[in-house]
Amino acid sequence: MNIAAAELAARLKESVTMPMLIDYLRIESNRGYICCPFHSEKTPSMKIWDDHYKCYGCGEYGDVISFTQKYYNIGFIKAVEMLNEAFNVGLPMNRKMTPNEIRRAREAQQRRNEEKARSDRIKEQFNTLNILWASLDRIIIDHPVPDNERTAAAYRDRQYIAYLIDYFNPNEGYSEAFFSTQINEITKQFNIDLERSL
Repeated sequence: MNIAAAELAARLKESVTMPMLIDYLRIESNRGYICCPFHSEKTPSMKIWDDHYKCYGCGEYGDVISFTQKYYNIGFIKAVEMLNEAFNVGLPMNRKMTPNEIRRAREAQQRRNEEKARSDRIKEQFNTLNILWASLDRIIIDHPVPDNERTAAAYRDRQYIAYLIDYFNPNEGYSEAFFSTQINEITKQFNIDLERSL
């Protein structure tokens, strides 16, 4: 896929979500699940998110463009053209993109890349909190009575980590630096090897 095609695809995916496509195709959805059109089934096993889909029956996975390609058995460019027309996106399909359109598309791609990197860091921090909780839980299981300072601290910090996990909301008051600091302090205090704990 060349840069222009990638930029067109990125702009299209900003405008057309999977739920919009499912609605357009008149596929019945129940709480975000549909019967997978790519294999025979009676119980819905395909989960629909805004930006992608995943079938837990056959493993099919992708975005609005790949879904359209597979659904209609067409190529990438044809799928982009079809979605562009069906949803009135206004992509410049039959002409070269202007420098301003290319710049906007690249900026949008950079924002998506930055958001994905942030999302990956957030997932890693959340997983690390769960690993720390399990590591402290092992200390507590080995010493059910807080008979020393380390075990007492494990009881206390395990409750604190449970609190952090319960209120871990990246969309509201989240601070990467704060969670990194908490994770580092607890990891050092208990000498937890996160790599071995995975």
